[in-house]
Amino acid sequence: MLPFNWNGSFDLELPYKSDGEILLAILRALRAERAQNIRYTDNQVKFNGGFFRWVSKSNRLNMISSGTITFQRNNERMVRVQYYLSFWELFLLITVWVGGIFRLVVWDYSSTNHHTKLFIVVGMWFFLYGSNFALALFGFSRLLKQSLTSSNSRTTDKRN
Repeated sequence: MLPFNWNGSFDLELPYKSDGEILLAILRALRAERAQNIRYTDNQVKFNGGFFRWVSKSNRLNMISSGTITFQRNNERMVRVQYYLSFWELFLLITVWVGGIFRLVVWDYSSTNHHTKLFIVVGMWFFLYGSNFALALFGFSRLLKQSLTSSNSRTTDKRN
């Protein structure tokens, strides 16, 4: 099954940051990436990203349709940050792009048999979706960690 949604989490050592400071750091990071429809409570932030915003190509939320970030203190020093990300816009864009543009080029202008053509088109789809998916996960996790950590913090990453 393809991952259209992703749950991830990591632990941070943040002994000198209050919950309010953690929430503000997350909100600042999302606003810097021009997230839309940001909604938050004491320890949860929901947002929308995606392609249909006026941002640069390098924006770290372009591949992510929507997301939820929650944080919870494990003790005085450690904070568990969990996130849920949705990638439906990425799925639709890659499917339309490969199915519309590349399929026409490979199918109409290639002299190979149909199985080879199908293999090429499906391979392109998996490559484009998979690479963009992986870059989005790496970029988002890094965005959160950079926004929350200071020079004396350390992280432990746990993804599922």
